[in-house]
Amino acid sequence: MILRICFIFFLVQIFFFSYMYYAIYEVKKQKNSLQTNRNLYYPTSNAWPLISLYYQACFRT
Repeated sequence: MILRICFIFFLVQIFFFSYMYYAIYEVKKQKNSLQTNRNLYYPTSNAWPLISLYYQACFRT
């Protein structure tokens, strides 16, 4: 059961990291549009606490 939960967390982390790299790529591609940069950057910065929380949940159990 614990391994299954960790596996789900691992998949979610892969999704967040891939989204983060995609957002960084988009920001580099569209530096002229400030609104697009803001919309792409803030979701990635909000994903970091979630990722660290997943790691804590996996390694404490």
